[in-house]
Amino acid sequence: MDLQQGCDDVREVLARAEELAEMEEEESAKVREVLKIIRRVYDELGCNMLINTADSFQCDQNGNPIITDSNMMYFLGIVEQRARD
Repeated sequence: MDLQQGCDDVREVLARAEELAEMEEEESAKVREVLKIIRRVYDELGCNMLINTADSFQCDQNGNPIITDSNMMYFLGIVEQRARD
């Protein structure tokens, strides 16, 4: 491999890395929107009355649990339970 080929390969890798970073940002934005929707439904249904989440989850300054991509399924379960009641 000559120097020119090496430079071309590096440019390709950098371009692909940039493309992947943009894709990650787009997907992260989608996840943030889903988390906002879960929070809104959770609040509107009064799900905080079902369970004391303060003992199990990090809370914001208002004492509301912080819903993240790693715990959103738990909160969706609470929303589902509340919707059935």
